[in-house]
Amino acid sequence: MKPKVKFSVALLYLLPVVIFYSFIFVLPLILVFLQSFDLYSLGAMKPPQFTLKYYLEFFDLKGPYLESLWFSFWNSALATIIISVISFFLAIFFYFINFKGKSFISATYKIPLFIPYLISAFAWWNLLSPGGYVQRLLSVTGIVNPNTLLVNDPNGIGIIVANVWMNFPYMVLLLVGTLKMIDPTLIEASRTLGSTFWKSVFKIVLPLSMPGFLAGSILSFIGMFGAFSVAFILGASWPQYMSISIYNDVTQFSLYGIASVQSVVYMISAILITYFYTKIISKIQGERK
Repeated sequence: MKPKVKFSVALLYLLPVVIFYSFIFVLPLILVFLQSFDLYSLGAMKPPQFTLKYYLEFFDLKGPYLESLWFSFWNSALATIIISVISFFLAIFFYFINFKGKSFISATYKIPLFIPYLISAFAWWNLLSPGGYVQRLLSVTGIVNPNTLLVNDPNGIGIIVANVWMNFPYMVLLLVGTLKMIDPTLIEASRTLGSTFWKSVFKIVLPLSMPGFLAGSILSFIGMFGAFSVAFILGASWPQYMSISIYNDVTQFSLYGIASVQSVVYMISAILITYFYTKIISKIQGERK
């Protein structure tokens, strides 16, 4: 029988951790929230005065901030879709198919996991920039026009390419782990009844792996949605990821109020997206039961 620990004693043990995380994570978030209403000032010392002017500025349809939020969203969403499709088929490939050199290839695709985002972004900038190997190859083969920008372009092509390359290994590993939890006899039974391999994959494997599929998707999306280094190196001067907009407003213009509003909107957006994704995953798991 395990000894019971009093709640007060357990709380005493946890107190140092709670205090540490409160100062490191909770307090800065509270200060950012207060600063978005001008109730706290990081720059010039001035008395707190409640205002909504920064929020009105952010949600101004003619202003730049909503466009920045939308660019961050759709660019990350498109990269997430590409990552999800590539990762699913790669996970199927590595899990069901045995071939010579599988261990080597399996280790090779995990290389992005060990490279810092900043270095990866700079590497892709060299490959995709005008005169880079990828840019020249695509131009010679006629896939793209020689004058087409693949980095620092308004469509965020370079950002998408780098984000896909850096994030798909996480998704593959997660999906392979999910596939291992599926009862193999279900697939064998479907094959015995005359189902083709791919029909079994889409009718059995995909629905059963959907919770892991959605979990990997949201983790990838949230990571890219709030990323900085990739968008900073590969992004255009406009439109910008909101993380770049926050950085510029703080470092170049000392606009702490509007930067705080962008941070608050960033956090709320990420929380809402995660919440709805979680609800979808819970619903799928409930249907399976």
